[in-house]
Amino acid sequence: MFDSYAQQLLRQLPDLPGLDSNECRRYLSKAYFYILRQKIQLGEVSAEEDLNSFSEVVNYLRNLANTLETIAIFDSLNGVDVPWGVKRSCAFVAAEALSLLKFMISGRAIGEETDSFRLESNYVSLESALLYMFGGYDVNAVSVIADLEYIGAGSSPVEESANQLITYLLRLCRGDVYHSSFPEVDDVNLIDPDARMTYGQLIDDIRYHLYSELTRGISLFLNWLAGIENVSLDTAFSILERVHRSVGSQETSRNTEFADIYHFSSILNATVRLLSERAVVHAVPEPVSDDGEFLDDFRSYLRARARGTDDQRGRPYLWPTALEYIEKCLPGPQVDAVIAMPTGSGKSFVAELAITHALSKGWVLYLAPTNALAHQIRRDLKAALHAMKDVEVRAFVGGGEYSQLQDADELIIGSDVVVMTPEKCALVLRLQPEGFENCALCVFDECHLLNDEGRGLAADIVLAELMNVAPNIKFLLMSAMISNPEELAEWLRSVHDPGAVETPIKWRPSRTLRGLVILNTETLNDLFNEARQQANQLKGNRKNVNFEIPLALLVGLSGAWTHDGPEDYLLRGFPAKFPVKATKGKSRPEFESWKNTVSRLVAERFAQAQIPVINFILSSRHHAFSSAVRSAENLPLINRVEEFEPVVQAWLNIADAELGVPTVLWDLFGKGIAVHSSAMLQVEQATSERMFVNQRSKLMFATGTLAQGLNLPAVAVVISGTSLGDSRDEVDNVYGLSRINSLILNGFGRAGRPGFSNQGIGLLVSDHPFGAPVGQEVNGGRALDDYPVMGEQDASVQVHSPLERFISTVASGSFNPQTASNSELALTSLLVEGGEIDTGKTLSKTLGAFQVYRGHQELWLDSARERIKELRDNFFMKPEYPEWLNSVAAVSSMDFFRASRMLSAYLRRGIPNPIESAQFSLLDWLDIFVEVLAHMPPNRFNHILPDESYKGQTVLRKMRDEIGEGRYIDEPDWNLPQGWMSLWHELRDLLKLYMVGATYADIAKKYLSNSKDSVSNGRSSGANPIPAVFKLVRTVFEPLALDAGCFVALNEHLVFSSEQSGRVTDELQALPLCIRCGCDSLGTLSWFRFGFRQRTCAHALQSKAPVPADMASEELRSMWVRQSRREWLSGGWGEEMLLRNARIIVTSGVE
Repeated sequence: MFDSYAQQLLRQLPDLPGLDSNECRRYLSKAYFYILRQKIQLGEVSAEEDLNSFSEVVNYLRNLANTLETIAIFDSLNGVDVPWGVKRSCAFVAAEALSLLKFMISGRAIGEETDSFRLESNYVSLESALLYMFGGYDVNAVSVIADLEYIGAGSSPVEESANQLITYLLRLCRGDVYHSSFPEVDDVNLIDPDARMTYGQLIDDIRYHLYSELTRGISLFLNWLAGIENVSLDTAFSILERVHRSVGSQETSRNTEFADIYHFSSILNATVRLLSERAVVHAVPEPVSDDGEFLDDFRSYLRARARGTDDQRGRPYLWPTALEYIEKCLPGPQVDAVIAMPTGSGKSFVAELAITHALSKGWVLYLAPTNALAHQIRRDLKAALHAMKDVEVRAFVGGGEYSQLQDADELIIGSDVVVMTPEKCALVLRLQPEGFENCALCVFDECHLLNDEGRGLAADIVLAELMNVAPNIKFLLMSAMISNPEELAEWLRSVHDPGAVETPIKWRPSRTLRGLVILNTETLNDLFNEARQQANQLKGNRKNVNFEIPLALLVGLSGAWTHDGPEDYLLRGFPAKFPVKATKGKSRPEFESWKNTVSRLVAERFAQAQIPVINFILSSRHHAFSSAVRSAENLPLINRVEEFEPVVQAWLNIADAELGVPTVLWDLFGKGIAVHSSAMLQVEQATSERMFVNQRSKLMFATGTLAQGLNLPAVAVVISGTSLGDSRDEVDNVYGLSRINSLILNGFGRAGRPGFSNQGIGLLVSDHPFGAPVGQEVNGGRALDDYPVMGEQDASVQVHSPLERFISTVASGSFNPQTASNSELALTSLLVEGGEIDTGKTLSKTLGAFQVYRGHQELWLDSARERIKELRDNFFMKPEYPEWLNSVAAVSSMDFFRASRMLSAYLRRGIPNPIESAQFSLLDWLDIFVEVLAHMPPNRFNHILPDESYKGQTVLRKMRDEIGEGRYIDEPDWNLPQGWMSLWHELRDLLKLYMVGATYADIAKKYLSNSKDSVSNGRSSGANPIPAVFKLVRTVFEPLALDAGCFVALNEHLVFSSEQSGRVTDELQALPLCIRCGCDSLGTLSWFRFGFRQRTCAHALQSKAPVPADMASEELRSMWVRQSRREWLSGGWGEEMLLRNARIIVTSGVE
């Protein structure tokens, strides 16, 4: 259950009699497994299970916690010098033991009489939370105090003061300093002064005042954390210390009655003093700036961030990760930094602090790996930086398709944060490099993307170009997965900033128990033999007898599995059975659909126990839907449509409008089931995420891509399969592991989410059944031999830029454009276009060059420049090519040879008259573009044609059949088959449907030649109508947008190159963006880009408020749309249902 860092903490425990770190690890893991078994009703622990017996585990946890918190807290009070590292380790393990213990005790009081503070489960939870915070593991404290109980309802002053103390302790642990001023408590006389006072009444009176004083001290401390003026930290400390002294004495007889308060206040005092050193408002240095207004905004930001809002929890404490970054890099940031820290350990907040400082010098670029993550980062930063009133956070999303209408025109030099993908940034750098001169900071999130064969090339070049065009830029590279941050920091020191630092933080704030779901073979043979006998006696055509085999869990007690022997494993039954078949005349049982069925059954069991679970299905993006539909048949209705949040209903209504059929999520959400797959609309993905995060759906079926993406609050993860079952099961370029292993390990990493659950369980279901007898001691070594991924540490990436190979081959003279990849060809065009001098300057600063030449890049610069010149002369500047052709390829990120084929096809088709071209509409240009594509050699579109096994009646199949064996032709002057152009026109008509806003159902009817009146909304198979359209958009339309960018660049030279013809028209410039976004006019595209980024809604907005045709520039259109958008959002329009739903989403801040 414990990763390498947590096991390191265990090994730092002091050497005491009876305290063994391995035994400690096993007991903690067993305790968590025991808790899980109870929650999913696996039954009581039997008397035979010695080490897992309730009493033994509870007693061990108690003794462990008592021993270790004595070392962490009380030894120092008694004058014993304990090293900080030992204190931290003891506090963490004691907190972990107590957090598990709390689930094993319920409703028991300390002493005969009780209140909320003395309720043992509350006391233990708060004790655990404070110990976590003492060690710096604040997020774990939030999880452990999630379900404290209030008792007594304030029926007496003592109960009232206890409840109030609990409330303020909760605020302390959660960092809730918002509106934290201490409510006045009347000075209540518990006893009538004329009445006779009993001992019990006197004790109550003292306890009441002790509780009240603790509350007052905590309240003052929270006010200080919130940055409230005239609040003294020393006063808060003195109040808490006074309580501690008043109940502590060398005379033990005076301690007994209030021993609980003495013990607790000892931990509380030690913790708040450490917390004061990590206070955001007081520990974060101010930026160096002469701008008093900016500094005022920065102070307001810190206070607002510490206090939070009604919608966003405050963050008054700096985690140790942030402290380390502050010490090394702020104010500034004054140096580059590489941050390697696990998910949930404060990486995003480190970036936030760096951003707020950098804004004092210029604007900030935030690179995110995907458009979806770019949107999420924009929303999060917008909320976090709301107090900095002049700061705007924007996301430039989309692909790398070329167009002069890009959002680069909006890049305003000032106090802004711009979020985009590396591909988008590469395009903006080509279009407007001068806009980056004032960029003060580049944050590169998920920087292990540098490993990717295609995208890593672009990312590495982008970072190098930023070093050239932004003279004062600093870099913050972040990843939860890189294992070589020191090397990346060395690279930055070598090429950019001699002071660059690395901060590798190995702590992962949740622990994951790993397990394998297996068959319980204790009963398999008997049940099969009985069923086989029955099958052999069947008459006629009957030959099968079905029976069920119990499932079991084999779990490791060491995190990554080991060969250390049986003591590192537990094997226990699981309350689910798998259907098996005995067939007449066969000697072995038949297991059908093992991995997906078993995964679904196990996940359903967790969900029924109210444990949030994600079932990752690795084989197909459509199987997530099929499993969800099967589960919906088994699970009860728990959510009614009318009870869905307005935002959820709005998202689903928009999905219905986009699809043209009701999304299946309506029914699945009703059963508490969510789905996350790439074969979904973005609004569907967002809705599923929200339902799962808000715990309205406890069960999610997801594809493996989610394992590498967004963080969701899952306690359990079930992974279906140990292979991908196709050619994709190869080395993952990004993760350096086999692709399946990277998906499995990342899936395990999603179990247990910081702030939600400190522990989680990750279960693997193998491709084929693995069996073992539950009633016997089992060594997991055999399973580990079969599935070695169980023994891998959490996925960690050794980052190596794919530029290494490219640079080596170019410098050695062995680079051959004829055999290079498309990405390498596109990069080559870009470098050739830059010229020998700029090319060498850029390449020499890349990570790839550093990793090849280790700081001696200058030694090969002359050679690289010479090779680039040779490539230009020998390949890209041949007499048969126009001298500007490579520029076209470079600006459109197209490989040179594809661009040359498009040029030849355009010339064969015929270039339109420049004067007439100025009057063409966007759809006119689409017609010409598609005819140019039709003239390109078929080999250039071979990737979109189905293989011979495909039998569907689609235009792509007809194109395949029409071209036959000629699909690999790549000669520019090839002969078009007779029906070839008409088939391209048919494909164009499908694209037009998408661009004019037709529903997926309508597109499916035409694409699949479906004559039925209705279209199924099924999503369980790629052959279903709706999934078929998703694939058409993803694999055909979106790549055509990139081709359209090249087409635009060609027209800049072929049609609009003279003064007479003028600049390229906006209608043509918009073509690539309109293809990608599904828009048919400049007005619709403007609404999509500046109004609401959703295809169907953009068409509805254009229909409701058409952008005036006389808006002759992008600037005018954007201003008009933004003004109209404000009127729309203010409710000034009489809206149709679709726009009303869109307005709900925008005004809810989740756009």
